[in-house]
Amino acid sequence: MRFDRGEELISGIASYIEKEHFGAGSFTAIGATDEVTVSYYNMQKKAYEDTRFEQNLEIVNLTGNISYLDNTPIVHAHGSFAGPNLKVIGGHIKSLRVSATCEVAFFPLKGLIKRRRDEETGLNLMA
Repeated sequence: MRFDRGEELISGIASYIEKEHFGAGSFTAIGATDEVTVSYYNMQKKAYEDTRFEQNLEIVNLTGNISYLDNTPIVHAHGSFAGPNLKVIGGHIKSLRVSATCEVAFFPLKGLIKRRRDEETGLNLMA
């Protein structure tokens, strides 16, 4: 898949998965962003803590998987990003707007991966 300037990556991958009827898969991506929300999961609070970056960043690496919670595809992605100082930031990706292009290599898997709510962690874990 290729995403172009201005496209939202996470929702775009989810739309592609629904359109093509994939049950599970994994992906990697590289490219560039000018707006990304990176999250850290605080285990004590059982909540994500978001940090939004509105600057030009290289997508150094983005890795994720596709699973389902109920009948909804879940795009679970983590990424690392670098700006002009070449220092890397990273974490769980909530949203990402492409600034130039983003190239995604998608690898479909056989079967369906489901998630379920885990009360101990507060996360939707693979079942």
